[in-house]
Amino acid sequence: MWNNFEKFRYRFAFSRESPLEKPMERALSRILRGFPPETPKDLIRRMDEAGVSNSVVLAPPPVVSNEDVLAGCRENPRLIPFISPDPGYEPEDQIEALMAAGGRGIKIHPLLQDIKVWGEYSQKVAKLAAKYNVPLVFHAGGSSRLFGKKCMRRTSPKEFLLLARAVPNAKIVVGHVGLWEFPQILDFIKEAKNLYVDISFQSPWVIQKCVNTLGSSRILLGSDSPLGKVKLVLENIALAGLNKNQTRDILTLNPERLLNYNSQFTIRNS
Repeated sequence: MWNNFEKFRYRFAFSRESPLEKPMERALSRILRGFPPETPKDLIRRMDEAGVSNSVVLAPPPVVSNEDVLAGCRENPRLIPFISPDPGYEPEDQIEALMAAGGRGIKIHPLLQDIKVWGEYSQKVAKLAAKYNVPLVFHAGGSSRLFGKKCMRRTSPKEFLLLARAVPNAKIVVGHVGLWEFPQILDFIKEAKNLYVDISFQSPWVIQKCVNTLGSSRILLGSDSPLGKVKLVLENIALAGLNKNQTRDILTLNPERLLNYNSQFTIRNS
């Protein structure tokens, strides 16, 4: 099933309103559970194969501990660590310590961590992201069924807009453009200039639609490795019909700007 999905370059055959969503999420959940963990060396190898110089690593607890993310990135300077607070505790002290330990951004997974996008906890984290001038990334799309959860929870596209308006200085990234919910995501976030998207698991057609709706300055390359393939996303960008400046925005200038990097982000010719 997953090979067929990749064969069609991440073109979803169902939508948020589709009766197929529930069985497809259950099938995808089984695939997710079957993927082996990825080591920093595995990721570096994938990057080399695709000609990528640097990658952000954002694997939130309980999947991977913050300490493991930070340690793996310390050993591999090409990897940039994003940290994630434990929702069982207030975020301020956690984030302060994790940023001091080398964190370069923050990740929240609403479905795995049971955190509401438009909730008090996320607002606190967004204010901290603005304080440290780092990006705040949210998973978006699908329901908790994707991750084997019995409790039915999902993100609402409108929540991202409300959070962005409440904390206008925060740089908020909506992960995967909401997967198959990309039409609703794009419709809600287009007016908020501090909302960005990453294009992991999206087809060339959707990438083109993102550029037409948001402009190329609000789009980031993402793969969600090891489940997603870095090389395939790069190929999808090449097939999206973008001009040279739009492609450069997505691959180089946007991550440099959001991460406060200068010349350290480059895409090597493979």
